[in-house]
Amino acid sequence: SRRDKPCCSGIMHWNFLQCLDAQSVGTQVRTFECEIGGSSAHQNFALSDDKQILWNWQGTLRGAKGCLAPQPAKVGNVILSQPDQCTAAVEPIGTTEVLGGNGKPVPAQFRIRSREEGGGCAAVATAEGKQDSATGLELQFRPCDDLDPGQTFHASSRFGGFEIRAGETKYCLDSSGGREILVYPCYDESVHNMNQVWQVRAARLLWEPPNMRGNQVCVNSQKIVD
Repeated sequence: SRRDKPCCSGIMHWNFLQCLDAQSVGTQVRTFECEIGGSSAHQNFALSDDKQILWNWQGTLRGAKGCLAPQPAKVGNVILSQPDQCTAAVEPIGTTEVLGGNGKPVPAQFRIRSREEGGGCAAVATAEGKQDSATGLELQFRPCDDLDPGQTFHASSRFGGFEIRAGETKYCLDSSGGREILVYPCYDESVHNMNQVWQVRAARLLWEPPNMRGNQVCVNSQKIVD
């Protein structure tokens, strides 16, 4: 690392310029080309006194943002469905609200919980088998965990609806024109991209095409059956 750089340490594979790398809590740890300039917080790993591998160490007072642990099991896929078929519900976290274009408040933070038994909660996770993913991330349903920041979604007002930021990432939910739900770089407001404008009605997270030229779709769960 270098003086005044935010990253203070990393863990490199012996004899290869590959380092441990993680985008956020709840996503898979992978290897990536080492950022030897010390500017990548994604590669900030350290070994604690009790032999835990810590991620994003913030100092003695603040501790670490995470540590290496087994990844929770995937219990369901995230799909887009017709609203009357939706079995996943928006569940407020805390009491803070934001106002939409119609003046009605929605929770500023929420989770998406499946109503199916054992269906879990939506979470940001490393994309499985998607080499063309723009962020390397996807949504999937995992066992609900109130301490998992990847299961918290953040709403902010945008063009009569809401932009939804996923977990602790800098990425947003994107409807891909109603075809599939993506974890995608957030567009600047000046772009006016309506694929990232969502509605929350009757405890459902909905996307509707501009000028209603098509059908509404709902963020839904599809439980994995063994």
